[in-house]
Formats: sequence, C-alpha cells, structure tokens
Amino acid sequence: MAAIPLRGQWLVGILLLLALLLLRFQDPTIVQKLRFLQFDLFQQMAPRADAKAPVVIVDIDDESLREVGQWPWPRTVLADLVDKLTAAGIVTIGFDVTFPESDRTAPGWLFDALDSGMTAQFDPEMMSGPSNDAIFAEAMRKSRVVLGMSGTNRVGALGDKPAETPLVKIGGDPAPFVPSSRGIVTNLAELDEAAAGRGAFSLLREADGILRRVPTLIKVDEKIYPALSIEVLRVALGEPSFAIRTNKFGIDSLIVKRNRIPTNTDGTLWVHYQARDPSIYVSAADVLSGAVPAGKLKDRIALVGTSAEGLDDLVSTPMGAGVAGVEIHWQILGSIFSGDFLTRARYADAVEIGVVLIVGLLIIIIMMWLRARWTALLLLGLLAALAGLAWYAFRAHGLLFDATYPGIATILLYTAQVYVNHYTSERQRRQVSDAFGRYVSPVLVQRLVKDATRLQLGGETKDMTILFCDIRGFTQISERFKGNPQGLTNLINRFLTPLSEEVLNHHGTIDKYIGDCIMAFWNAPVDDPNHARNACAAALEMFAALDRLNSELGQEVRQTLDPDRLPKAYRRLKELTDAEAEERLQLAATLRSGAGEGQPYAQYALGKAYRDGLLGQRNTNEAVNLFSAAAAQGFAPAQRNLGERLARGDGVAPDAIMALHWLTLASRDGLAAAEEVRIELMQRMSVADIAAAERRARAWRPSSLRHAVTSINMGIGINTGECVVGNMGSRVRFDYSVLGDAVNVAARIESQSSNYGVSIVISETTYAQADDFAVLEIDRIIVKGKSEPIRIFALLGSPAVAQTPLFLDLAWRHEALLHAYRERQWDEALQHIDTCTQLWPSLEPLYDLYRDRIENFLVDPPSADWDGVFVATKK
Repeated sequence: MAAIPLRGQWLVGILLLLALLLLRFQDPTIVQKLRFLQFDLFQQMAPRADAKAPVVIVDIDDESLREVGQWPWPRTVLADLVDKLTAAGIVTIGFDVTFPESDRTAPGWLFDALDSGMTAQFDPEMMSGPSNDAIFAEAMRKSRVVLGMSGTNRVGALGDKPAETPLVKIGGDPAPFVPSSRGIVTNLAELDEAAAGRGAFSLLREADGILRRVPTLIKVDEKIYPALSIEVLRVALGEPSFAIRTNKFGIDSLIVKRNRIPTNTDGTLWVHYQARDPSIYVSAADVLSGAVPAGKLKDRIALVGTSAEGLDDLVSTPMGAGVAGVEIHWQILGSIFSGDFLTRARYADAVEIGVVLIVGLLIIIIMMWLRARWTALLLLGLLAALAGLAWYAFRAHGLLFDATYPGIATILLYTAQVYVNHYTSERQRRQVSDAFGRYVSPVLVQRLVKDATRLQLGGETKDMTILFCDIRGFTQISERFKGNPQGLTNLINRFLTPLSEEVLNHHGTIDKYIGDCIMAFWNAPVDDPNHARNACAAALEMFAALDRLNSELGQEVRQTLDPDRLPKAYRRLKELTDAEAEERLQLAATLRSGAGEGQPYAQYALGKAYRDGLLGQRNTNEAVNLFSAAAAQGFAPAQRNLGERLARGDGVAPDAIMALHWLTLASRDGLAAAEEVRIELMQRMSVADIAAAERRARAWRPSSLRHAVTSINMGIGINTGECVVGNMGSRVRFDYSVLGDAVNVAARIESQSSNYGVSIVISETTYAQADDFAVLEIDRIIVKGKSEPIRIFALLGSPAVAQTPLFLDLAWRHEALLHAYRERQWDEALQHIDTCTQLWPSLEPLYDLYRDRIENFLVDPPSADWDGVFVATKK
C-alpha cells in the first residue's frame, strides 16, 4: 500500500476529533438532551408491545372527587374501597399515596379539637368506637395491601418508621451504590403494621422534565427500601423477600421470584413505555358504587392513584404529557410481566466515545483515498450504519445507544476532510490473488485475476451453501497432549489437510479454520449452480478421508488410554475392606488388564497396589517392575518413584546415576517432589556422575507414544440460504468471508450431529437442491437462537446409495416412524424403531433417542398442542 501523505487536513481532522471526544467525555446538558431526544423518538416509533399485564389502575379522578368529596378521603371510605376491591378478586392493592398522619375526619380527631364542655354533649359511644385508621387497618389485614412512601431531601421522617422488606444480597452490599435520601415520608405505624408491604413511589425527572428513569430502590439511614412496583410484585407473587444482585461496578439487577429486573448501576430502571391504554383505568367512584363490570378486577393487581389535575401527580413521559404518576408503576409492571426491558449498558458511554474515535479515524484516513463523487455515499453510509445499529440494538435487544452525537461528529469531520484516489487496479488484482490464494484452488484464483467482475469487493448477496465441520471430543484429545503442543498441532494438521483437499476438489472455498473446525462455502467467489450437491458430495468424501486417517492412526498406535476408568478403579481399591474380597478381585483384574495392554497409569497404579499390600502380601519386586515399565513410557510419577528407590536402594540396588536420570525426567514434567530429591541427590554425587546422568536424560525417549490418538470422530452441518459474501475486515488486513443467518443455522445444525448420533446433518433448503442423495429426515427442530422450526436431515450416502434396495426399504420405514411419532402412535413408532435399527445399525443412536423420547411420553404425555417440534436448549 502506498504511503498516505501527511497533509494539513490530517492535523485539522485530528484536532477536531480530539475536541469532539473531549466534549462527549464531559457530556454537558445539551449533549444529554440530544441523546434523550433519540431515545424518546425510538420509544415513540416502537413502543413496547402490549403485555396484557394483569394490572388495573383505580383512579381517584375528578369524577370520584365530585362524588366522594375532596382529597384526602376519610379512611373509612378507603377501607370500603379496599373491601370492595378485595371482594372483586383483586390479588394485591398498591397505594400510590402515603398516610403519614391520623385521619382528620375521624370523630376522635374532631373531639380532640373541641373543648371538654362541647365534647360532653356527644354520645359516649361515638367517643369510644374504633378510629377511622383502625377501620382502614382492619380492611388492609383482610387483603394484601402495599402502602406507598417517598424519599425527601428534608432531614427526618414524616410518619412513623416503616418496616423493612427482607432483602437478599447477591454478590456484595448494594448500599454504596443506592442514592441516599435525607428523609422519608411514610405511613402511620398502625397502618404500616397492617400492610403486607411498603414501597417508594419516588420518580426521577431528567433535566428537560421528562420521566425516563425510575429508582427501583431508595436508601434512608443506610436502610434500603424497594420501589412501589417492585414491592407490589413481591407481595402479589407471595415472596417473603426480594434480591439485589451486585457486581464490582454497582447494582446489576433485582430479582423477585423468577423475575430478573435489570437496572443501572445506581439501581434506576429505564422505563420501556407501552402505548397509553385508557382501558386500564377504573374510576374509584365506580368501585365504591359497585358499577365496575364483573370480572374486570378478578385476579388482577390494583394500583390506586390519581389523575386529577388538582392533586399535582401528573408527569411528562416520552409518550406525552399529563400522564398520571401511578401509570408509571403500571408501565414498570408491564415490562416485568413481559420481560421486555430497556437497558443502557454501563459501557455504553465508552462504546459511544469509541465509535466517535473509530468513525473519526475512518473518515480521516479512508477519505484520503476516495474521489469526490464517492464521499457523499460514504457519509450517508456511515450515518445510516450509526442509526441502523442504534435502532437494531433498541428493537432487537432493548439496548439504548446514542447515534446522534456520533452522527453529528461524523458530519463535522466529513466537512473538514479532503479527497484522495482509489488504489490502482493492479493493486486490487494483487490483493485478490493474495486473499484467495490460501483458500481456493489456483485455477479459481487465476479466473478471478483475469475477470475481476466476478467478485464484488465489499460484499454481495448470493444463495450459498455453508459447511461446518468439527472434531467431536476435541477437549479430551487436547488433554492427552498436555505438555506436547507440537504433537497436537501435527495431529490437527493431519486432520485438516485431507479434509480441506476434498473441499477444494468439489469447488468449495475454505472460509477459515477455527481451531479444530473447518468453515467452508460454495457458490463464491465463482458461481456454482450445483453448490448444494457439491457440498454434500464433499462431506461424504471428507468422511472417507477421515476413515483413511483413522486407519493410519490405528496402525501407528497399539494401545489406547482410558483417562477415567483406571483411576476410579484404583481409588475404589484403596477404599475396600477385607470383607469386600470379590470386588477387590474385579478391580485387580481391571488394573492387570490395563497394565497388560501397556497403559502406563495402570502399570503405576498396580505397582502401588503391590507395594502397599492392597492385593495381599506386599510384593516389592513386582511393584518395581511395574514402576519401571510405566517410567519407560514417560509416566512422570513412576519416574519419580523409581528415581527415589534407586537413590535409597529401596527394593533395588542403589544406582545414583540412574536415580538422577529418572528424577531429572520427572522434574521436567513439573513434579516438585522429584526436583527436591534431585537437588539433594546431586549434592552427594561427583561432577562426572551428574554429567553422565544428564547425558542419559537428554538421550532418553519414551518407549511408546504416550499422547497417541487412535481415532478421530467429527460432525458436519450443511445449510443453504442467502448470505452476504465479500472482503471483510480492515483496509490493512481482510478476509474473504460470508455472513448471514444461513451461516448461523449451519453452525447450529452441525452441533446437532452429535445430539442425534449422525455424522452429517443438512437443512431442508440444502436437501431441496440435493434430493437425489441418500437422505433421511431426522426431526423438526427449533435451533438455539431461533424461533421458527426447521426440518433437518441425515445425509447417509451418494445418489447411488439412495437407489439401493436396503436404503429404499429403510426410507419408507423411517418415514412411517416419524409419522407415527408425530401422530402419537407410540406402539407403532417403537415397532418401526426396532426394524430400522436392524436395517441400518449405524443409526442406532438416533433411534435410541426416539425410543427414549417415546418412553418418556408414555409416562408423561405431551401437551395437547404438541406438534412434534423439538426445541434445542444448547448450541
């Protein structure tokens, strides 16, 4: 790449970019307002879907005030309201008001306000009857009522001290992260004791007066109280407590039963607004008069609040002004019931600053190479990408990311830059040749070089076939090569080379190697009308190549290691008592069999058993022989044991040189105990003997392949669909790759090959273009991350195999099996399973899976709306 000239525009662009970054870091009010405008616009364009939450608002509206009287109402009226709501089937009642003082309309309060001479004229029974507060408290005890309270900046509390809601702390103490209030407005103790819960209804308005976030917690005097909506949910669900999950950055979420409520680090919650719904409002006057239709309140949560203008509880939201404050709690409960939240990740500011930096540098550098007529397209593309990504994050994941400031920064930087030329066509050809030379056959590279119009740099949309191939049990294979990464690399190269050749031989393109995984695709960069058929043929040949490799590995290695069976046998042998003689004989036989096969762990464990007398009398000679055999294969614990014996003359003739030899080998494998004995031994040896031992250690080689693998198994997944293929990456380095939903599906169905016990799984779209191959449908499945079911198939052979009488017989029986299974004809399905297993034994794992499903359904039948679709819970 030619060097980019250093020009004055670079300096202007860099200085402007630094100024924009500094402004965003300081985040003044004007920047916040621009960000909020975008968030509000998104909510207006796509409000939260109607959650059909079982919540109603009992509204103390203007009509109620006209019929009942001005607020505050007598507590006897509120008691009647609670009784009526409870009788109507309301589950929980939440009051978006506080009752910090006694009822001033009660007779007792009036009597206290009069002198003794006047009170003597009243009936004594009026003086001695229960107070209005007591009547209200009694009504609350018969129901489940949550009282409201509010934080205040005034020191102290209005009302009595509220009871605390039991709190479970997960991950640490949330108190340092919860904003503190200097005081709190609560309720009378008599009412508070009768309530099932109490929650704060404090609201948080932004600088522009619009309510977008709500505190889910308040802290007063180091005590934490939940918000009214959270407490109402807890009481409605019958939970004794709620939990706060905290991490090192702050509060992560609140948990009520199985409901996780994500919050900001300070415990505030972004309200995801649903479009306003007047039908959720029920007039308090109608409740008191019994005018509410039957069933409207049954099994619902009631939030009691006011929309009356004179009571000053109206707020502005992104959805409009004049919204009753109690409706905010309804919105929050709707989000919780639907699981549809808005979140602004703690790293959002850093991401947005990073976007400004990356886009700024992109414009400064890339536009140096563009002609003038392309710069406008670049600007529009960047703006569309910023807006599109922010919109996608909002719609798909409920994440709030700001696109306004990066967009403004992009426009400002765009106006400050100059234009440069594109790369020369010769440079493009060299890049194409370099990019594809590693992935496709030389013939295809030459065709691309001669006709560059076959490739659209930057990406094109095509119908393609994607293949994923992955080694099964690769983690276990890797563990065998612990300490020998070169051996593992050699094995993987031997695996990837023949399989890659089959991909290229069938006109495929290798996208990438992901560890032990191959990703390949067909129909790009050169058109291939038979891409699905070629991918299926390549997959079959890849398994043929794997069979040849496994045959080679089997010839090279005569033993296999069992990393679990033998250690369990030895541990159990040590635990046995003298009364368990029969099991002792069985375990001894297991160890002797492994030792006879040359397995070093079995030799070492059996040697220790002879040494410790676990198999009868102690037999030191036999123990030493077994330790020697295991040490010769490179088993470090045996090398240490043998070295220590030779150093002490324990059961063998003393030999300091051989002792140092074995201890040196064991210490190389990281055995600290061997290193300690080695150092102690060297202090007693001559320089010549030490040198002799070191020469032996350097020249030593294990007597067998300790890390050998005798066979490799793999799974393949193939899918066909529309993808975007092109050069992806940076201007400095890029790869020719493919993206799209079809790629994700291919990866998902590859992982299903092990679940269903088949080697090659193909999708329905692939089968549609290769229907003459030997293919069986294996299930209708919803893969992880998807919502719609797809049909998946097992590829068993070529078109020639598909015409054999054996496969034709299997095909119709297998189809009958699936039909019986989906029609719940379990006995018929089991009969077909037995027959199909006999016809095609390699499919036994698949048919065992269906047998297990059917046996489970016989015990626990599926629901009435079961349609035979299996939902995958893992990738």
